[in-house]
Amino acid sequence: MQAEKGYYFVEMKNTGLLKEKFHQLIGSEKPDPQVVEVVMGRKLEIPLAANGCAYFHFDDLCDRPLGAADYFGLFKNFHTLALEGIPKFGIHNRTAAYRFVTLVDVMYENKARLLCTAEASPVELFERIVTVADAQKIYPRSSSRSQKTDDIDLCVDNELGFAKERTISRLTEMNSREYMEQHEANLQDKSPQTV
Repeated sequence: MQAEKGYYFVEMKNTGLLKEKFHQLIGSEKPDPQVVEVVMGRKLEIPLAANGCAYFHFDDLCDRPLGAADYFGLFKNFHTLALEGIPKFGIHNRTAAYRFVTLVDVMYENKARLLCTAEASPVELFERIVTVADAQKIYPRSSSRSQKTDDIDLCVDNELGFAKERTISRLTEMNSREYMEQHEANLQDKSPQTV
């Protein structure tokens, strides 16, 4: 996805562009670390935040023991997330993939805006996540074939395999002009009206 179409930037080297877009969105406010209460007294540390926008590295949000309740708490306080460094998913980071799917679901339900840098397009992020049925099509077993030629990072997981299509669809929609316009309209509706 190109920068002109939204805020999903492929290639990790686009971190500078992500930070630039984040600073454009927060305007004249100075971003600082913040702590917000998310659920039942638990607190979440936000590395940088200002003007309804939160900035995280992927590992700080998806490679830690956080869940849907934490993400819902985050989006009670913020309407925009800048997420740096989304990796391709496989068996090596299956747990982070689950958390990312949950994060995207919560963002979508809250009509939040996502700015991010990612290692690949939404489809490519999940290309090594497959269902059992898909894995059997890719690597049919035979008595003469060894498992040694299998993709060692292939993640065979029905739940994640079925969820990936929804996540890809939502990431694509969240980057569309229509979604961005709806996000802006929602922000206008929530802002205090001047008389």
